[in-house]
Amino acid sequence: MKIIYVICLFLIGCASQEAPHQCTKENYDSIGCQSSRLNANSTTFLSSILFYKINQIQISNENSLNEVIKFQKLYNAEIHILASSIDENKNTQNKRLEKITGFLAKNNLPKSKLKVKIKNHIIYRNGKKNKKLSRRVEIYIKY
Repeated sequence: MKIIYVICLFLIGCASQEAPHQCTKENYDSIGCQSSRLNANSTTFLSSILFYKINQIQISNENSLNEVIKFQKLYNAEIHILASSIDENKNTQNKRLEKITGFLAKNNLPKSKLKVKIKNHIIYRNGKKNKKLSRRVEIYIKY
């Protein structure tokens, strides 16, 4: 029961940090809401995992990364980082990844518990390339 309580608290914490605004029925399909909500049907390279996603805007948010580290230590979990890479922005994406992995390494996250995957992933919306969603970096926790 204690574990379920901790997971619920963790998910509530993630949800409160995840969305800078409320996703309502009216704006559910808006780009801002879509990029901030968790999407179990997204291109996932893991199965049976607890999702914890950090959007590009929140990567510099050390509180979010500290939560990842606490959870990893508590459950001895693997941290998987999935970074979408679009050709014209590989340098930007690499900087984001370096920032995340550097922070996690600085906070004693074992290298064996950190997996990084970069994939080409371009999202189109109404026939136009959606740079905001295509540049996302997602962190998944597998335990």
